[in-house]
Amino acid sequence: MRRDLKIWYRSGRIVTGVLCGALVCTGCVRKDKAPMTLTEADRAGEEIPVDYPFTGDQEGYTLSLVPDGAAADAYAVQVCDEAGHRVQRFSCGQVREPEVFCDSLGWGGKEDLEIFSEAEKGPDQVGQLFLWDYEEKRFSETAIEIPWYRGGETGEEIVWAGKGFLVCQDTGDAEEKKICQIDPYTKRTVEVRRWIFDRTESCLIIRDCMEERDLFAGAVELDSEGGIQDELYYQAIFQEQIPVIGREGEISGIDTWVAGQTSGEDSEQSGFEYVQEQVFGNKGGTETYPGREELLKDFGFSDKEPFYTYYDQCGNLRLELYLDEEMRMGCGLRHTYWYTGDGKKIEQMYGFAFDSVREAAWMEPEILVKESVLGGTGADSVEDYEEETACREDGKPEHYVSRGIISWLKDAVEPGVPADILRVNYVYREDGTLYRREYWHNSFIFGSTSWSLRSSYDGSERLIYENGYITHGDYENYYIYTDEGRKPAYGLFLDNNLNYCIPILVKYE
Repeated sequence: MRRDLKIWYRSGRIVTGVLCGALVCTGCVRKDKAPMTLTEADRAGEEIPVDYPFTGDQEGYTLSLVPDGAAADAYAVQVCDEAGHRVQRFSCGQVREPEVFCDSLGWGGKEDLEIFSEAEKGPDQVGQLFLWDYEEKRFSETAIEIPWYRGGETGEEIVWAGKGFLVCQDTGDAEEKKICQIDPYTKRTVEVRRWIFDRTESCLIIRDCMEERDLFAGAVELDSEGGIQDELYYQAIFQEQIPVIGREGEISGIDTWVAGQTSGEDSEQSGFEYVQEQVFGNKGGTETYPGREELLKDFGFSDKEPFYTYYDQCGNLRLELYLDEEMRMGCGLRHTYWYTGDGKKIEQMYGFAFDSVREAAWMEPEILVKESVLGGTGADSVEDYEEETACREDGKPEHYVSRGIISWLKDAVEPGVPADILRVNYVYREDGTLYRREYWHNSFIFGSTSWSLRSSYDGSERLIYENGYITHGDYENYYIYTDEGRKPAYGLFLDNNLNYCIPILVKYE
């Protein structure tokens, strides 16, 4: 009997966003190379190559599966250096008709090694994952069991960098999706989110497995094809703030940026403080407090109620703002969370303080965006510029994209093929109100700052929160309303710069 060995190298992670319907299993794009087929006779006594992206001082290394002993279908993983000398070899056991993948399921940019058995393909199939050890520059030889995560019959996969991978199963009457993560410390797979759609009952459950809490549970409206009417909205909930599996560790104090301090000629500045002042114009200094109460006491807010708080969809406190409006000074805490593989929740806080409040006029931002947030359309940087806008039946924007040929970027784009310049997607609640806007711009044209920006809106379609990319981390914008009007009273802008939050508080007139 002829048995084939299929090997793919996934040439890049598929990082998906909510608004393009990325979680719909039939909507992804394969980036696999064509499968390599080898017969029993072809591979007898020979190594079977795996196209692995060795780089840096490992340029020229090779990765192979090699026969391992006399047992049928027994293989070993073998790594050789550029001279052909073996530097690592370990058994991966008996695998019939193996399928080998290279993908980043753990943290970092280097690909890990996955081995599945084509002979056992199905929703319950379990494969082996061997993580890449960044310090040792070799594979961990401890296999982690992982489920078959290429969703649907089309064989697509969905992987988020560092946030997990999607496992799909559809029985016809019910659809189940799981977001799983690898716990590199306990060497096991952990389910962090679950989606169960019962088509017979038109019922949907979205569950956060780490919090053991349903983010949504109830009946949903169906479209003419039997799908969920507002699926992008529910997919946004499913993907929002995916829990992160990390290591349990001791949190040593609250790193705090105190804005408004002047450096002075005789004061000593850390390298971080110097860069903040000289490069970004942020005068201030760093402090570390042993706990929340010590921080609040130092700035005069001990036993005071916060002026503003912000919670995520799981009920986790994400922001505390304390403000003395008369003195125009205040402080706050930004809360972050992660989980150990056994479900223990770890909290870390970052502090900030300020001694001034800026003033600005409020201009309600346009919802339909056709220009970069940094200004301009980019049309003067491309050839054959074109725009496309798609709207819902009620006339509200659903998707906007502009494209053009970037002829001056010869090495990074395919010649003559239009590239996206701006891309904006919109998600609406069941009642038709805007829930989220996802913005993206081409970093070659506009730069990397704010190339990704997510904006969230309340039930009245008022802008309440934004999270955007910046080279040294990310930034957050909080819009604080004190009445039912459309103008916020304040805007709090946090630059999450390494371990510190650099604050600016603006009062809108």
